[in-house]
Amino acid sequence: MKDNLPKIDDINLLAGAKSEYKDNSFRNSAPEIIEIFDNCIANQIEEMPFSDSLKFLVRDKQIIPENLLIPILKNNISAIVTHFTESPSYAEAGKRSELIVIIAEELNEAQWKNILTAFFDNNQLCDSWDCRSNFRKLFEKYLKLNNKSVQPVRLPFRKKLNKLNGSIINNFKQLIDSHLTPEQKNKLNNEL
Repeated sequence: MKDNLPKIDDINLLAGAKSEYKDNSFRNSAPEIIEIFDNCIANQIEEMPFSDSLKFLVRDKQIIPENLLIPILKNNISAIVTHFTESPSYAEAGKRSELIVIIAEELNEAQWKNILTAFFDNNQLCDSWDCRSNFRKLFEKYLKLNNKSVQPVRLPFRKKLNKLNGSIINNFKQLIDSHLTPEQKNKLNNEL
């Protein structure tokens, strides 16, 4: 079926058409037509350089079929981390942090450190409400990956969170604190 697809060079046109079709079809959308859209989008993404597809992934990731999205992200972890750390606005920080949450299982220690450092070094990240919410989701995944324990190397990050306020941050602090060992809590309290 993939070989018989029409050639449409504008991925934005494809994404818009798929979205409009889904919105206007309500419950009567035909899975075969959605599959055609998905295959056309997949072809376009496979043909474009990752730097171009990354812009699209950030903006319109819900349009991309998940079976295509996850492998693309997993094959480009470093580029996604860099793209996130360089977020130029609150809105971009929120959107880019969604991708970080998706790839959390694939991050190595250096990438974790880079992400956590950037959170405080780039005000667009730590001041973005969406990014803050996504960071809580990121830490929930982190806790699952680490048997619900906070590694000692994460304590400096938790300490820096004390400089921030707001309900999202306070809930985030509580999430981390609820998984600290008594020794970690003492160390954190003694350093405050």
